[in-house]
Amino acid sequence: MNHPAEFKILTSSENAEGKVVCRWCPMRKGVSNFWRDAEVAQGAHSRLIDALAKAPLQGNATEALDHLCRSQSKAGQHVAAFNPVTPENVTLFKALLAGEFHLNGFRHRDLQGKLYSAPPTNPIEAKHRTHRTSRLIAKLRGHGLIAKVTNSRLYRVTHRGVKAMWAAVRCRCIDFPIAFNMSESFAQ
Repeated sequence: MNHPAEFKILTSSENAEGKVVCRWCPMRKGVSNFWRDAEVAQGAHSRLIDALAKAPLQGNATEALDHLCRSQSKAGQHVAAFNPVTPENVTLFKALLAGEFHLNGFRHRDLQGKLYSAPPTNPIEAKHRTHRTSRLIAKLRGHGLIAKVTNSRLYRVTHRGVKAMWAAVRCRCIDFPIAFNMSESFAQ
């Protein structure tokens, strides 16, 4: 790991009264932290292997896509439906399925950085981007595609999310890319 400070390690020290105080601190590079490095790596590897095992569709993909196309109600809040094959939603799904988020999860700013290639030009645009990303995270949570990591500001993609988002990306980019790029409509 090149940046171990993203992860926490439990350290203990004595305070002025002679009591042992334990707290979670950022992990550093060093021999004394190998045991924690191994724990973090094992957890990351198991999450990555689980995500890769779920990526090839083993079930019926239409059920996962149908669930995305219906609006949901979670904890009394209405959650709008996704159109899983629009370019905007496929871009969002590709950003969430990127391997870098399987290790430690993602924050609001990480997702915003993946969705927008250039920094905002003014404070109003930055505010709009922040609000839009927050609404997208709420919508993804409402559909059960991502889940919040307890006691942190991180989110992780769920198994259900991998299955549904992979089906949408595969449908648009792998199975039917020519049909989605046609300029003529089938309705004519």
